[in-house]
Amino acid sequence: MIASFIPLLAVEPTPDTSGYMIAAYIVIFGVMLGYLISLIVRTRSLRQDLDTLEELEASSSNISPAKAKGKLPGPAAGSHDRGSGS
Repeated sequence: MIASFIPLLAVEPTPDTSGYMIAAYIVIFGVMLGYLISLIVRTRSLRQDLDTLEELEASSSNISPAKAKGKLPGPAAGSHDRGSGS
């Protein structure tokens, strides 16, 4: 009976892989941080593009940019004709 336990005692202990776990967490959080920064930069760029488009629309229709953004009262939406042909 004792002979059946001897192979279990000869087994090496589990290697310490905590360094790999820490490295994996660093990589994962680094990737998530990079993605978050990418989203922030793209959102800022999108807002700048939107502001530029609103300014172009305001200048082409001869109204102020504040009015184009809806900050000043103006005519009701859809009250002007856009060449619908009717």
